[in-house]
Amino acid sequence: MLKELTIEIRKLCATDTEGDEAMALIAKAMQNLGERPMADIRDFHEKYAVPRFGSILPLTMQKFRVCAMFEELMEYCEAVGFKPVGSFPDDADDCGKIEFQYTDIGTATAAFDSLIDLVYFTLGTVHAHRFPFEKGWRRVHRANMLKKRVERASESKRGSLFDVVKPEGWEAPVLDDLIEVNHE
Repeated sequence: MLKELTIEIRKLCATDTEGDEAMALIAKAMQNLGERPMADIRDFHEKYAVPRFGSILPLTMQKFRVCAMFEELMEYCEAVGFKPVGSFPDDADDCGKIEFQYTDIGTATAAFDSLIDLVYFTLGTVHAHRFPFEKGWRRVHRANMLKKRVERASESKRGSLFDVVKPEGWEAPVLDDLIEVNHE
């Protein structure tokens, strides 16, 4: 599957499309995670005494987590042969405007490792927040399945035919009741 994802990302780069489609491919690779990874994260955090705080993490923990996930995402970009150039937009909705420079593709092993590490840090951040991942995942997945695939790139804020958008009347999943408000 990784080989197919890498080929697909190389095609995206070759057709001069924006690299945010890579995130959709990463999500596709994560489809069948199940509960085992969260149990592994709990074991890792217990072994290394990684603190859990609650819904609000201290700024130092937030910065560490963001930096770690960003580092893994950049390693993935390098492994599949593209490198962001210039500055990043201030608004996350403008991620489709990130410019990429095509470079030589790295190895499938490096791509695979960086994706696993990205998921590892992401799930570790979920765990540190004490968020109930499985319940939240099911709600977000259910809502995402009600979206629609664009028919024209102009329908996508990312300018991509790979995008899936919220149709009229779509409702975001309710997650508030899952959040344990804890400001330790």
